[in-house]
Amino acid sequence: MSLAEFSELFARGGMRQRAPSRDASRVEFVDIARALTVCAMIAGAIVAAIPPAHPARPWLAILTELTAPFALPAFFVLAGVFLHRSMRSSLPSFFVHRVAPLVWRYILWTTVGTLIALLFKLPISFAVLLRCVARVLLDPPAMLLVVCVLAVCLALVRLTRAAPALLALPAGAALEICHPDFGGAIPSGVYNLFIYLYIGHVFAPEIRRFARYVARNRRQAGCGLAIWALLNAVAVHAHVPFVQAGSIASLPFASLGFGLAGVAGVIALASLSAEAACAPILRWIGARALGVYFLSFVTIEVCGATMPNVAGYTVLAIFLCALGAGMLALAMARGFASR
Repeated sequence: MSLAEFSELFARGGMRQRAPSRDASRVEFVDIARALTVCAMIAGAIVAAIPPAHPARPWLAILTELTAPFALPAFFVLAGVFLHRSMRSSLPSFFVHRVAPLVWRYILWTTVGTLIALLFKLPISFAVLLRCVARVLLDPPAMLLVVCVLAVCLALVRLTRAAPALLALPAGAALEICHPDFGGAIPSGVYNLFIYLYIGHVFAPEIRRFARYVARNRRQAGCGLAIWALLNAVAVHAHVPFVQAGSIASLPFASLGFGLAGVAGVIALASLSAEAACAPILRWIGARALGVYFLSFVTIEVCGATMPNVAGYTVLAIFLCALGAGMLALAMARGFASR
């Protein structure tokens, strides 16, 4: 069975057909773009879990480092694209429907991850579990940090709704450019990523128009993607004498520029992939981005606790098997329900 046939079968049986809506642009590019960014984030987390001495670590790190400048910025920009409707709601309603679900996910995921880590260090007590969960909540690992920072940034965007964009945009950009390193991991993440969520919210109409432009001008968009990919690779891996640590893409001003360029690249790639054979699968993943992300987190935690020296490709294989089993179970459940 070819990939196109499998995708068509999956779209009919494993995905509930979306009803036509006024926001058809989401079907075209947003879910695919979210899937691309989540896959890049998961790949980076899997490579980070590989023991440093493993021979596959260096070349896998080279590949995942290419997505580092834009994976998180693109994820936050896409999260801000559809905020305009909920921003009109009252402050309590916004926090209940937008921020609170992320906070509960953060607490639940932290508890699950801590419990997995402690299960293999018996004996444990409830008090020990609470202390460990509290410690991780205040200083979360990278995968959990994304959810916490997203919740805080959503709250800040809502609280600054009355502020003029001409004031909020330079302030957010200055925080990202300066890279303040005080207050711990959560505040540092907010400093670096708030601007991208705010840009996604403020420039949502322009982002949709850009996606439609790419869909109409595929050849020019393909050339632009190739140029961006080359510049991004050079900025990440080129050795420049005046750069003492990190890459060109991590320098002040350059990090913001390459982050926004990467966001445009992800959106363009998603628009060009809207009719690809794998598009239904990518839309399925993008529509359930946080669920897929949580599944990868649990997979990495379980493998880290039970097989600390396991290679990254083993973790990836286990995760893909779990994701495939979940997709198959969902397709079967919906097939039985439709009868």
